Amino acid sequence: MLGNENINTILIATRKLVLVALKAGKKVYTEKPLCINEKKLETIRATYSHLCNTISQGPLLMVGFNRRYAPLIKRMKLLFAKRSEPMIMHYRVNAGFKG
Repeated sequence: MLGNENINTILIATRKLVLVALKAGKKVYTEKPLCINEKKLETIRATYSHLCNTISQGPLLMVGFNRRYAPLIKRMKLLFAKRSEPMIMHYRVNAGFKG
């Protein structure tokens, strides 16, 4: 997949392949956590930044935050389960403060 030019997006199910896929020029979607320590995060950030500066259309890296499994979202689904008309929801998540 990494060498196939007909494939432009890869869903990453393991953090180990994020850098490999980015370096191969693929669009990357991965679930959280993107990495498990600050050293790995800095490596990903540096690689991403380098790729943004060296290729015409920068890489795409998206991290999913699987909120659909959060307790309050599960509760909301139950509350709105009987709705039959369309609904759009917008919510903000506070990821906490790192000081």
